[in-house]
Amino acid sequence: MKTIMKVSEVEKLPELLGEEIYFNQSEYGKIILSVYTPKVLKYSKTNNQQTEFPQGITIVHFKNFPDTLSKISADYAVNFNDKEIWEAKGNVVAKNFKHEILNTEYLVWDQKKRKIYSNKQVTVTTPDDIIIGDGF
Repeated sequence: MKTIMKVSEVEKLPELLGEEIYFNQSEYGKIILSVYTPKVLKYSKTNNQQTEFPQGITIVHFKNFPDTLSKISADYAVNFNDKEIWEAKGNVVAKNFKHEILNTEYLVWDQKKRKIYSNKQVTVTTPDDIIIGDGF
């Protein structure tokens, strides 16, 4: 019985574990994306293909490095690789080059549908207004 329990525990372990990860993505020699996370866990089991960022993540998208196009950060994030869905939770802050800031506790990015949405309270701050709503 102990052997069976140990085997089932091994199946729950991540395939990849990384700490203090800095990652830059480039196209044609120009940096277009910069990612930082204190910790990343990747699981590739058939029913659990996901990459988890349990201590948060910060992603910066560049128009022309170092000119920032957008930036998003969250206290926790997970990428469901097989579904092409990202979830960000806890102190989610998204900023763009127009100086607009979105704050929420929960945000989803559906890559297939190319949609971002939330079912939690959202605050959008623009240079002229502050808009508060429940989801979008």
